[in-house]
Amino acid sequence: MRRRPRDFWGINQMKKLFCILLLTAFCSIGHAFEFNRFPAGRIEGGRLSWASSSSIKLSVGYGEIMGSYWEITPPDTLVTVGYTLTGLTPTANGVFHYLYVDRSNSSLPNIVLKNSTTAPTWSNDFMGWYNGSDRCIGAVWVKPDAQINYFYCSDDVTYNWESTTLINPGSVSTTGVWTLYDFNDFVPKNAIAVQAGLHIWQSSVTWTMCRAGIMPERGLSTYGEGVTQTEAYCVIPFERGAQKKCKWLALASSSTGNVVLFIWSYKIER
Repeated sequence: MRRRPRDFWGINQMKKLFCILLLTAFCSIGHAFEFNRFPAGRIEGGRLSWASSSSIKLSVGYGEIMGSYWEITPPDTLVTVGYTLTGLTPTANGVFHYLYVDRSNSSLPNIVLKNSTTAPTWSNDFMGWYNGSDRCIGAVWVKPDAQINYFYCSDDVTYNWESTTLINPGSVSTTGVWTLYDFNDFVPKNAIAVQAGLHIWQSSVTWTMCRAGIMPERGLSTYGEGVTQTEAYCVIPFERGAQKKCKWLALASSSTGNVVLFIWSYKIER
């Protein structure tokens, strides 16, 4: 009588099952590594708000700094008490103070904040604005009297405040000449847009017409037209790290009159 071979079906099936489980484990590890790594440049929240002439508060938030994770939680003093800026001194025209996550002195994910008048530079490696190893998360305007200009943020990166006059008074032209204005001193280096306005008026002589125009250094212009006065407003975008300039035009039937160029909002990249 011929003997039947031993049945190894159970053992073979166990081997196959083991291989499947091992492969699944490797895939799960790779999947977790791919999707759990914190993305470079990511930052959410950490919105600034004015607290006093020398201090600001931050909202809860989190972000990345040179490959590491940081966060601001509800009980943190940056949220509850705020942060008092250091080194506030009078200046001739006012100055921007940049807020940085101080990486070397932070016990991540908890952060230490510091401010500096040194502007950040863009890092392609870490996809953010940095001063050395410190990540910029905000920029506030400090007036010539060394007090923080009142502001509020309508989102994490847009700062609104009482308008800052750049030209007052300027002169009205009868020939419609576009004039280039450099407002780098009034906008942070990491700004990517600013809202600007131009107001022209006269009070002693009646014009038959007047026109106010404002536009980016390169781009489309916006106009306002009137008789005794008019205004024009424009959102001026900037390329990353570009010089902050615009062009304005104040045209009227007579050169008697006044021109005021002003800004009241800027948007930054962090």
